[in-house]
Amino acid sequence: MRLFLNLAAAVAISLLLPTRSPGAIVSYVGKATDVGAAATSPGSEFIGNGYDLYSTTPVGDSNGTVQSGAFSAGTRLSRFPSYISTIAANGANTSAAAYGYATLDNPTGGTVQSGLCTRDDSISTEKSLLAINFTGSPAPAVYLGVIINTSGNSFVDYPSNLEVSQSAGGPGDSGVIATGPPNPPAGIDVFVFEITGAMAGDQFTVSGTEPGINGSTYNLAVAGLTFAPTNPVPEPASVAISALALMPLAHRKRLDCSGRERSI
Repeated sequence: MRLFLNLAAAVAISLLLPTRSPGAIVSYVGKATDVGAAATSPGSEFIGNGYDLYSTTPVGDSNGTVQSGAFSAGTRLSRFPSYISTIAANGANTSAAAYGYATLDNPTGGTVQSGLCTRDDSISTEKSLLAINFTGSPAPAVYLGVIINTSGNSFVDYPSNLEVSQSAGGPGDSGVIATGPPNPPAGIDVFVFEITGAMAGDQFTVSGTEPGINGSTYNLAVAGLTFAPTNPVPEPASVAISALALMPLAHRKRLDCSGRERSI
């Protein structure tokens, strides 16, 4: 009887203790191309939960500067979600500001010139840049946006590949994502990753490569991170459905030169 009571008490206590998931699931869900300043405007679907913007300066500032330290140049604008404790340099070692970068809306009002958090290194092989530390569990998921600046001098630092992987708490990994060249080379692109099942104590690393194929430099660079509760980019299925919905419009009847109807 005593053994049974002890077992029952142990089960009851285990039910009260927080459970640890086997790890989060990290997936790449899409790219928003040439989003522009609206990516970080108040109420933007990209920053529904928070943001972290690097090396910002007043619009029109052309006093370009590169400084030692991932967040030293310009002004870092941040509002972390409640489930994020810190975002820290994890390989990033320099920052650049005021080199004619794209304009972003300041989430608190007005506009700013975006800047870069960079890793000044030979990035021909994948290397880490930033570490995101979780202090809670977003439910059911968080959509992490990696902002890539495609205007000004940053065009040559457009990464060739990006990856978001779990570096503490589990094996979650998006895999290596080929970014492709910026098209057009002006504005802001946002690469979005879905993270589900994250818990307090988890850490996720943003990494990538930039072997200089877009220019002569080798800096791995991002302009900022965004956090949203829902996917801010259209999913492939949604795009396909939209295309199907437009098909009847294309299938119209026209008269050919003999006066008979033909379909186009």
